[in-house]
Amino acid sequence: SLFDRFPKIEASVILEITRHELRPMDLYKLDPSAQDKNLERRANLEFEGGQLTAVPHTGSLKDFPNLSSVVEPMLLYFDILTTYAATCRGDMAATLAIARGSYFYISHLSALNRQYLWPAVLAYHKDFFLVRRREMANGIYSGWLTRDAELMSEHLFGQSRPQSQSS
Repeated sequence: SLFDRFPKIEASVILEITRHELRPMDLYKLDPSAQDKNLERRANLEFEGGQLTAVPHTGSLKDFPNLSSVVEPMLLYFDILTTYAATCRGDMAATLAIARGSYFYISHLSALNRQYLWPAVLAYHKDFFLVRRREMANGIYSGWLTRDAELMSEHLFGQSRPQSQSS
């Protein structure tokens, strides 16, 4: 089964991925080396109006301090998605689009990270992921093979990395 292929990942997270419901800032759930940390982060306690309530934790910038903190769980995300498309759905067109898209998207993020400040790249990634998630829910997997000029303009304009000066 799909769950047996990824034994270190919670079944609920695998289901979120296959249903295209995993939020971009929840990618930390795919880091098996941080499972204890993930258990601690399931909820935040908030005190409001005289009541203490548990609010589900979502990822934050501190969960993704650099490119590799996104790339590593994204590779596992794409692995699960590709395996699901190939073995559970038998959809070779989707499998190929996801496989090719994963390479393209990781390369694209890497290039953006070399040119722009990380918080801006992460903001672009979050919105890009949300758009792709909606497309995939509608059976469109080729969006990972694109760049989104509108989102790039929204998040990256004016956020260039300082140029290093050579002496």
